[in-house]
Amino acid sequence: MAQKKLQEKVVYHNTTFNMVSQDTIYDGLRSYINSNNADIVALLEREEHGFFKRLFHKDLTKKIESNISIPMLSFNQAYL
Repeated sequence: MAQKKLQEKVVYHNTTFNMVSQDTIYDGLRSYINSNNADIVALLEREEHGFFKRLFHKDLTKKIESNISIPMLSFNQAYL
């Protein structure tokens, strides 16, 4: 489903799509970036619902951005 949505939005055909399963999103992305020599990382940020979720939410995008040396493209779900 995610791959189909990506293909609907992106017309550039020289892309690859990989879905990684890991205990945490951060660990999965770091592992994938390190093992696959990625050129760029794209993230879809989903909006947190509920007062306490927003209050205690750690911004994953900022955490990843500060710990990688490649460009990162971030999409916010609210604007798609």
